[in-house]
Amino acid sequence: LITGASSGMGKATSIYLSKLGAQIVATGRNLKRLEMTFGQLVGNHHKIIAFDLCDLNNIGNLFLTAIEDGKKLDGMVHSAGIPFVMPLRGLAPKLMQECFENDFFCFVELVRQFFKTKYSNEKSSIVGISSVTSVKPVIGEVGYTTAKAALNASISSMAIELSKRHIRINGILAGNILSEMTEKIFKEYGNKELKDREVEQSLIGRWGACDDVAAACAFLISDMSSFTTASLLDVGGGY
Repeated sequence: LITGASSGMGKATSIYLSKLGAQIVATGRNLKRLEMTFGQLVGNHHKIIAFDLCDLNNIGNLFLTAIEDGKKLDGMVHSAGIPFVMPLRGLAPKLMQECFENDFFCFVELVRQFFKTKYSNEKSSIVGISSVTSVKPVIGEVGYTTAKAALNASISSMAIELSKRHIRINGILAGNILSEMTEKIFKEYGNKELKDREVEQSLIGRWGACDDVAAACAFLISDMSSFTTASLLDVGGGY
């Protein structure tokens, strides 16, 4: 199961894992974009489910649909999330609540549902996409930074209970990734200076690609990382 599969890192991860032989259940809010992702998947027996993860009380229905063919899940990559920039002076409680709903609360509920024996197999693996800003904060992102920091902490805590079913859970600290969203922002606002400055601050000397994160997901979701859990993998280009 891959959330946020309609674009960006979620879409790239869906395609990447399908090329490695995985059967994908791709979910996102935009059905048209999900269909575009579906058209690029390699192999058969994939599925798309249009769903809004902010509907926390009905996430169980997402899982029921995901396994309606009788096949339980072997893994989950949570890539859905919304970048949120708001200076502290404008960060009203309502906005903070919305930020946590999009970038943290749904993750915990997804893992809670995945943990149920009717939805997943033992020795499964879960990956949560976080951000390097959760450990290296930047100005104007108090909401986003703290929501992702909460996600990091939850991974360490949930790993203890998930281990009872031999389910591993890890996170990825994604850095500056050139996705459809960031490209659109640069095009609309013409902020070439910011884009160039971020490259200068990277030890790798470039922006990351969505496939950089997808490859890390492939490692953590597979048996290649069978002795790894409760960990955060930095995919930030040395930022």
